[in-house]
Amino acid sequence: MGKSDMKDPLKVADRMMALCSRREYCCQDILKKATAALDGDQAQAEIIVETLVNEKYIDDLRFASAFARDKSSIAGWGDTKIRYMLAAKGIQRDIIALA
Repeated sequence: MGKSDMKDPLKVADRMMALCSRREYCCQDILKKATAALDGDQAQAEIIVETLVNEKYIDDLRFASAFARDKSSIAGWGDTKIRYMLAAKGIQRDIIALA
């Protein structure tokens, strides 16, 4: 796929869907990837993220739960470090508390 192909919002949306099908991402991660693929078009990237959330490809609670589970069991991180890292990824406090 060439550089010019990635400026097409439909192709970018398809690419983001494919990424989200393989592993969990938070809204902030996909927003950054989509904005970069769209050469900085933040408004179009936000529309793509909103669509992916509505279609259940992205769910910050699902991401936060998986992140917390992985980091505590595999990496041995404590609650404070997990909360800090989730906050750094733009996850809301109420979602962090649930995860």
